[in-house]
Amino acid sequence: MKKKIISVLIIAMMVTGTCSSALAADTKGEATRDNLKSYGAIEYRKGSDKVIIHSDDLYMLADQIDQVKVDVSDQLEAMNTYFTAGDGIDLSTDRYISVTHTRPPRADFVDPLSINFDTLLEGIAASQSVSPNVTDYGYSSGTRLYRKEDGSLTTNGSETGATQIDVTVATADNLSAGTAAWVNGRLILGTGGDNKSYFDQGYEKGVEENPGSGGSGDSGADINKAQVINLKGSDNKGTSYLIQNDMQDIFLLFQNGSTNISLDFETQSGDPVVQFKELHKSTESNAVSQCLYYVPTIKAGTLIKFDASRAVLLCAKKPGENKSPGVCINLRGDDKDQTSYLVREKIQDSYIMCIDNNNYPSFETLPGDPIVAQKQLTQLSLPGAYGIATKISVYYIPEIKQGTTINNFGNGYLFY
Repeated sequence: MKKKIISVLIIAMMVTGTCSSALAADTKGEATRDNLKSYGAIEYRKGSDKVIIHSDDLYMLADQIDQVKVDVSDQLEAMNTYFTAGDGIDLSTDRYISVTHTRPPRADFVDPLSINFDTLLEGIAASQSVSPNVTDYGYSSGTRLYRKEDGSLTTNGSETGATQIDVTVATADNLSAGTAAWVNGRLILGTGGDNKSYFDQGYEKGVEENPGSGGSGDSGADINKAQVINLKGSDNKGTSYLIQNDMQDIFLLFQNGSTNISLDFETQSGDPVVQFKELHKSTESNAVSQCLYYVPTIKAGTLIKFDASRAVLLCAKKPGENKSPGVCINLRGDDKDQTSYLVREKIQDSYIMCIDNNNYPSFETLPGDPIVAQKQLTQLSLPGAYGIATKISVYYIPEIKQGTTINNFGNGYLFY
């Protein structure tokens, strides 16, 4: 009996020593096996029953404990979450370790073996957290952020109308419509509320500055600088239109229930021949055709003659700019299967024409880029074959930053 008690005491002391050693390894950053003192094996027999406790089992468990720590730390790094001895998100389980979403310098590196399991769990929770620290977004420590009048982000607080802001968590209204994001462990879907708010602000400002024309064109009012004329007239029967004033930078959009769309200009004596460029021409499966033309200059008194079921004139730029769109991009790609398009350079004063699309185009911007403002200039709808209606919408976008993704464009074309 005494031997049995002695054996149990030895086993208890061995297990207790192992746990203490593992805890010590958590604190000092050493491999757990380096703190184990056990060796050999303990064998206990009672009749035909036999129990063996071998030190190799403890070393195997120690290695598995360390491997779990390393694997969790590696996975967190893959999610842009790092343990650091420097500045970051404070942890309640260890006042010497923080969490950051940018890779820390070597001097602040934390050995995964030095992290206890409570801190690992807190790091996992922090991987889905929004940090208020600007350094986690690539800015230097102490940088202050400001919102400009147009809603975009800047670090220059001296800009007119700039308001200092803090980093806050996103809500459904802060994200573009249809854009999803994880925020503090919750998956949210954007409604585009901010986009609509800034659009409404720009529209109202433009009307106030220059009623009737859509704004003077230097800030948010740029989005409203288009003049739209239905060339067919109020009865939608016209086949010609007389230009009343000199106009520059004109777009002519035609739609017809057949493949026949004609365009001609009749100028006054002494006026130069009207130069125009066909930007886009297509015929859909229901035999409805669309044509878009660019005209640099039209003199007052010029008569536009056309054969089309729908005809719209867009004077979309300020007089004097006279910048002809030189690029036309089929957003669906050559195979017509693309559902998104990545902008690879900064684009200004661009237009998107969407055919058979019931949604507004949407834009996913890079972090820190301003929200892409857009204005629908016109929408046409023409019954086609078998009662299928074809819709054409044209949008004006003042600026699109490089790296922006365009979505929800249907059969879309980008002109700039």
